[in-house]
Amino acid sequence: MQEELIISACVLSGNETQELMRKQLARKLENNEEFVIGGKNGNVMDQDSPTGLIVESGRLAAYQWYQANPQLWESEKEAMAQFWPDFTWGKWQDGRLYWEGVIQPGVYGNGRQKYYVMAIYNPDFPNATMGGAMHVIPIKPSINEIEQFLGASLHHVLYSNVDGRYLCTTTAQDMHGLSERVYTTAAQTLGWATKWFTALELVMSGNMSLQTFNNPVGI
Repeated sequence: MQEELIISACVLSGNETQELMRKQLARKLENNEEFVIGGKNGNVMDQDSPTGLIVESGRLAAYQWYQANPQLWESEKEAMAQFWPDFTWGKWQDGRLYWEGVIQPGVYGNGRQKYYVMAIYNPDFPNATMGGAMHVIPIKPSINEIEQFLGASLHHVLYSNVDGRYLCTTTAQDMHGLSERVYTTAAQTLGWATKWFTALELVMSGNMSLQTFNNPVGI
């Protein structure tokens, strides 16, 4: 009588099953595949539910623009090295990148007036937003100190709960994505900030009226 080959079923323990499911989930996420939320409240490990929610394939959005587009960050650094070589970059604890340095238009006070500024990237840079894709913040002197010197309030200034008051360097229609003639970079944004400071110094030197500077449609 021919012997019968008996293969016993391999039964996974509970821990082994859980580990196998974790590996399968990792593979699905890495390969951008759909997967099922079997249980309630987002329980992806409960695959026994007959009406699981299918999470379709698709990439998670990176929180910061430079994580999604590292080549753009390299281009930003190259442009800054060319046009603003004395500026240095850093990173806030919230992950936002920034540049800091001095703008010196040379119009007022025998050309010696300097403005120490920080240009902070929005997390979704270079998406078009009113005021700019970056927040350019005068640190020394601050906007408040400049207004105290002039004895008047300045327009073309916006406010952020995180960064405080910053320059409105451009209108929304002039931002990247809405105008073919403008491409938003840190170098360009600092150029717009220089325009703001140049107009300011023309006011301080008596060559431009404050009314013209504060024109709601821009200068």
